[in-house]
Amino acid sequence: MIIKRPLVWLLLAYTAGMGLYQVGLKFVILAAIILAAIITKYICFPWKDKKNTLKYHLFLYGFPFLLLLGQVRLNQQITSPPINNFFEDKINGTIKGQLESISDRGSYIILTLKNNMITISLSDQQFYSSKVTVYSSHKNSYKIGNILLVSGQITKFKQATNPGQFDEQLYNRMSNIDYKITADAISLMDSEYSKVYQGIYNYKYKVIHTFYGILPEKDAGILSAMILGESELLDEEMKELYQKNGISHILAISGLHISILGLSFYQLLSKLRIPLLPATLLSIGFILVYGILTNFSVSTNRSIVMLVVMMIAKVVGRTY
Repeated sequence: MIIKRPLVWLLLAYTAGMGLYQVGLKFVILAAIILAAIITKYICFPWKDKKNTLKYHLFLYGFPFLLLLGQVRLNQQITSPPINNFFEDKINGTIKGQLESISDRGSYIILTLKNNMITISLSDQQFYSSKVTVYSSHKNSYKIGNILLVSGQITKFKQATNPGQFDEQLYNRMSNIDYKITADAISLMDSEYSKVYQGIYNYKYKVIHTFYGILPEKDAGILSAMILGESELLDEEMKELYQKNGISHILAISGLHISILGLSFYQLLSKLRIPLLPATLLSIGFILVYGILTNFSVSTNRSIVMLVVMMIAKVVGRTY
């Protein structure tokens, strides 16, 4: 039996598992077992003249497996770290982690640290944390990839208390960010850094400074948000005007930006008669660098994945 677009069906099973996270893991495990049992019966007791391959059978068993995997992965992502049990809202402590990104906000900077070890004042235990956000007025010349030791007040993100209210905790957990810390002091533990990521960061802020050097402040903020994803630099009055007119989506780096840049670069390489495979690989590399440049938001991730799918489809001779 031929299955059209099998990966789409398997992706739906995985997405369904994620969508069912609120009903509980036990329910999804039971549903996966029942589904696997039905598939087994279907395979072991075939109807007359029905011929199916091993590949088809594996495809069927992929449904309960991916349903369960989607549930487990999302539960892992939204489950609070064990350190949560040691404090209510805020606590003093230290965090040692690797610098992943830097965002300059003028009077202060925002750092994102990954692979962190947290030590809190009430315990000598160390706790692992995937990512934390650091707010600091110490504008030293940190570089992406440095190992930093940050001391200060560690704060939990706020949960939504009313229906429809923005859930700061869930939003940050989806990005694997566990806590935020207001830094009292930051020490450089290891000066090793990523030349590639630091080079992209330096180029980004060189462009931003160019915008502010040749344009009025409001216009520079709009361009920084629209081209480089730095929405925090957008003037509050301008941001409100975009929202009231229903066009704030053009400020988010999404399919429009990725398509214009990625396809323009791809077409340019084609005009230069560069072979299909090298042109595709160079274009994918180009849009990945742009994704890094714009902080890889959710909409950017989605758009880049879809553009890569389109380019690869052309290489392998499949439809988009």
